[in-house]
Amino acid sequence: MQQYLTPLLNEGIDSLVLGCTHYPFLIKQIKAIAGDQLTIYETATPVTQQLKRRLAALSVNASLEQTGQCQFLSSKVSSQQQELFSKLWGQSVDLKPLP
Repeated sequence: MQQYLTPLLNEGIDSLVLGCTHYPFLIKQIKAIAGDQLTIYETATPVTQQLKRRLAALSVNASLEQTGQCQFLSSKVSSQQQELFSKLWGQSVDLKPLP
């Protein structure tokens, strides 16, 4: 990650927009490299809030009594990916290939 951030920091950026909903998993590492000189804007929270609003507007939101299921799919299934997904999720997951 250092190789990606250092050139940006050397150019004097003061803000970084995390443009993908899974990038917040990297915030600690980004802060470790950039310190306090960088303002980080993450998009996962506003994207999730907008999704909730859209689902409510379409009346397709689930009730609190319903139980959901999680599936983990990836274009690359390996022991390394399995370990990464499990670490990010906080418990062991069953990673399956995309159909």
